Amino acid sequence: MAQVNAHPCSCVCCGVDVETERTQQRREVAVANEPIEAALHPVPSFDALFVAEYPKMVALAAAVSGSRSHGEDIAQDAMGRLNRHWAKVQGYDKPGAWLRRTTINLALSQRRRLVSEAKAVLRLGSPVVALPPVEPADATV
Repeated sequence: MAQVNAHPCSCVCCGVDVETERTQQRREVAVANEPIEAALHPVPSFDALFVAEYPKMVALAAAVSGSRSHGEDIAQDAMGRLNRHWAKVQGYDKPGAWLRRTTINLALSQRRRLVSEAKAVLRLGSPVVALPPVEPADATV
């Protein structure tokens, strides 16, 4: 009795590449769904993303760096980078994720830099500063 293939078409029995057919079908479905995806996930403008994400980036950077003022500086740097790379980033599925990752990277870099500076100061020791002599106050007025 001849054995029947579970799949009617395979590379072995008829020479058709099943994976290529499946890949083509997936592509066709993805292209058909593009308008739906665009409606579900609209690309925000830079201004809208800035307004929505800036306070969150300040809080995130402050949490990582340990300082609110450093957090504000880091968030501003991250927003500047977002502005410079907006032509590329606006095409991403989640531009906010790119911004968060950039903010975290900047905060961690600053933290490493500050730790390195502190270690160098400890290693080198603090310089002795000669203070000018203090003249006694004149008691006679």
